[in-house]
Amino acid sequence: MVNKILLAVSLLAVLAAAPQMASAAGEQPLQLALFNPVQLVPETENIKGLSLGLLYSVNKDIFGLSACIGVNRITGEMGGVQFALGNVVEGASYGGQIGLVNYTGKRFVGVQYGFVNVIAGDMTGVQWGTVNWTEGFMHGIQYGALNYTKGDAVGMNVGLVNFNAGTFKGFQ
Repeated sequence: MVNKILLAVSLLAVLAAAPQMASAAGEQPLQLALFNPVQLVPETENIKGLSLGLLYSVNKDIFGLSACIGVNRITGEMGGVQFALGNVVEGASYGGQIGLVNYTGKRFVGVQYGFVNVIAGDMTGVQWGTVNWTEGFMHGIQYGALNYTKGDAVGMNVGLVNFNAGTFKGFQ
């Protein structure tokens, strides 16, 4: 318990003392966040490297590793891996999302692994969870209890309930 308190106090001290130095390109190599707006790098800037959050972190684009105990939110694009209870990417995702709930607002290429996986755009890759939902074209594999694709699909659905609103080519 004492170690957790010391860690929290240390993180607060780093955040309070850290200068808000922006690079010319608006990219930073490190993000440390308790919750937005109490974070090292403002939410409007990009992270190219490592992003660590406690409750809720927000940035524009993240390329690298993004890990948070609570919710990771990216308002632009993500390239790399996200670990959190909740992962939200409003733009496109390239890599992996691992959490209880994973959401990508546009194109997704990679692997989503969680209880609920949602892609509002096209998907190329694997969705592995209890509920897998793709709004656009699905090219890959959905593995879960409920698999839903609104657009056309090419690949495989492995689940208790598989529903494709568009045309489907592959195995169910």
